Amino acid sequence: GIISALDRTVTIDNVSMVLLQHNAAINPGNSGGGLFDAMGNLIGIVNAKTSETGIEGLGFAIPINIAYEFFNRVIIVDSAMGIRVTYGSLNQVTGLYVTEVSNGSSFKIHDRITAVNGKAISSTDDYYKAIGTPKSGDEIVVSVKRNYSTLDIKVVIK
Repeated sequence: GIISALDRTVTIDNVSMVLLQHNAAINPGNSGGGLFDAMGNLIGIVNAKTSETGIEGLGFAIPINIAYEFFNRVIIVDSAMGIRVTYGSLNQVTGLYVTEVSNGSSFKIHDRITAVNGKAISSTDDYYKAIGTPKSGDEIVVSVKRNYSTLDIKVVIK
């Protein structure tokens, strides 16, 4: 297919989005699938197509840089540590924030995770890389900013 517009404003269900316009075939059920360039690089996420009379083969995709920003704001539920974490901003500081804690957890809501096992954290991707695949009984040290102080919280994986 061919990309015919890099910044087409499209309104779907009263929500305006800036999308890639292309002519790659989109069949029912393709929404959410990848749009790839000739080298196999993911360049967008298919999300709409036109189905009007007289218009054929016109599709739209969320540009990958926009999709990546969204994916990077995914909510992390880490039951092993008893927390829920969201990427976002609080008081104009962007990072991973604890948004929910279970009983008995040493974390507090609004803690900003700054490091895991000494590895700096600034995104959900950093978090997953630092956590790795811990086993039950492993100890993890999570550094958080809380009320202008840095605390190290030791967590034993359940």
